[in-house]
Amino acid sequence: VRLSSYARAMRDGRVSGLLDFLRAEERRLALMPAQGRSAWLDALQGGTARLLLDALDETPEQLQPQINAEIRELAGQVGGGTRIVVAARTSTS
Repeated sequence: VRLSSYARAMRDGRVSGLLDFLRAEERRLALMPAQGRSAWLDALQGGTARLLLDALDETPEQLQPQINAEIRELAGQVGGGTRIVVAARTSTS
């Protein structure tokens, strides 16, 4: 999941938080049935998911503290076996 896309959706008022964005992405990618439960969120809460959050470095700098806090909050809410990886490039200059 691209955090830069989440930052845009949050800025535009299309989502209310990271979990809301994950649900929206699941629907957008046609991974979630129109009716019923989210298998992705069930896996997160059940401790069997692997969630890669990419492009933290591409999010607006002023939103990064809020996004970091939401990631920490999400990590505290999911099942103990769920792994969350946050990826960002570093400057090489």
